Amino acid sequence: MGQQRHVVLKLALWVLTSGALVQVVNAADNPCAAGPPVDTNPAECCPTPMLMEGTIMMDCYQKYGEQTKKQLQMEGIPRGCCIAECAMNATNMYADGMLKRDDLSKMFMDAVKDKPEWMSLVRDATNACFELAEKKKDEIEAGAKLEPSFEGEKICHPISGTILRCMEDAPLVINWGPGCDSPPAWIGLYEENPALSNASPIAKVFPNGVHSGQVISDVKFGRRKLPGGWSHDQVLQHIPKRKTKPICFDLYLTSYDEAGQLQYFDCLKIQPTWMFSEPGLGNVSLRELFLPGTHCSGCYQTRNNVGNAFLKKIGFRQSMDVWSQLVFGVRYLDFSIGYYPSHNGTRNFWIMNEHFRVASLGPILQDIRRFVILSEETVFLDFRRFPLGFHKNPEQHTALLALLEQELGDLVYRRQFLSSSAEVETADNVDGESYNLTLGDMRREGKYILITYNHEASLNANEHKTPIIQLSSDRLCPSPWTTMDVHS
Repeated sequence: MGQQRHVVLKLALWVLTSGALVQVVNAADNPCAAGPPVDTNPAECCPTPMLMEGTIMMDCYQKYGEQTKKQLQMEGIPRGCCIAECAMNATNMYADGMLKRDDLSKMFMDAVKDKPEWMSLVRDATNACFELAEKKKDEIEAGAKLEPSFEGEKICHPISGTILRCMEDAPLVINWGPGCDSPPAWIGLYEENPALSNASPIAKVFPNGVHSGQVISDVKFGRRKLPGGWSHDQVLQHIPKRKTKPICFDLYLTSYDEAGQLQYFDCLKIQPTWMFSEPGLGNVSLRELFLPGTHCSGCYQTRNNVGNAFLKKIGFRQSMDVWSQLVFGVRYLDFSIGYYPSHNGTRNFWIMNEHFRVASLGPILQDIRRFVILSEETVFLDFRRFPLGFHKNPEQHTALLALLEQELGDLVYRRQFLSSSAEVETADNVDGESYNLTLGDMRREGKYILITYNHEASLNANEHKTPIIQLSSDRLCPSPWTTMDVHS
């Protein structure tokens, strides 16, 4: 395949019960195809189907949500399937430990009958999930025979939860191309390094002469630990070794020619220290830096919001938590923040998606701090929208800045204070300290976090009280979704 040859292994997330796999839509029909800025909510760039009524899921969550939270924290045979069983009962798809497979498949397909691009995905996912349930039938039957472990616990049959969780799991997607001059004869996916073992592939793909393509495999990513000791629970006990190269999962991808000779080898990997391992980056100025980042970075499913059907429909934008995003290599995170007072005052600030609360901000800041200390990577945080609780309440900005100071203050770079006239002059000339700052400048001061904050008035009011941040997002780089801003 010459210099153009490459085969990549990547993840895709299937959230089909009340969300969807994010796929590329036809550019002609995609209002976001040209990139930001556009006059469209990013969530509308790829409309996603709902396979099950959101109101049904919400009703079932209200009945069994608290029980499920307890069950998910328990060891042993998986519990916590009552929300799913409740939903299957409500749609007449379940009876006496059995799901009506044909009826359930028809219900899912009817949900996408006007979306032909989704039909094969839904059909294949449904079949794959029932095959998985058959393989796990012994565990499923054991779960149905469990005894209550706390007062009031209801034991539900795991079959419903197995199917719905499978529909939300991430399959591995195998891509080859683009434009291979000589496509491989076949591509193999392995769980052991094929260079070091004689293991058979767990999946095979035959391109059949096609120069570029994509196949969604039956292999699920599942709940794999991050390799190299970088899983969240592992770093709480042991400091991972800082390595100069990416670290592979036990998922390897190889391509072979017609003679069976190896053409290409790769793995699914994390890159927790890629910036630290590239010394040349230290001299790159911010205006010349291009970083991998995520939008609505804190908008993902947790144990506390897993049953919220409304969030599943519009609120979740990430398939990984912030810790995992950083370990995989993301270095730019953006957040919309809401203020919603709690009864004890410990969880007042929330990650928002539009006007929906997704998760508490505090634990996310703690994960960012932990990652930066362990990796010595530079992370950029953009606080750019404040859709709840901030309008005409500048004291909330003061409190939020104080929280950032408390959790991250000793790691945050503070730019030099410039007078307004000097600041305008240097910004116009693209010659100011903010633009010419390099990662090396930050590292020499022992700083690894740069925060942009899109509320300049609050910064001016607090420059003597909480001088943590004197760099607003419009001074560093305007938010690409400026047309989306809600003034608060």
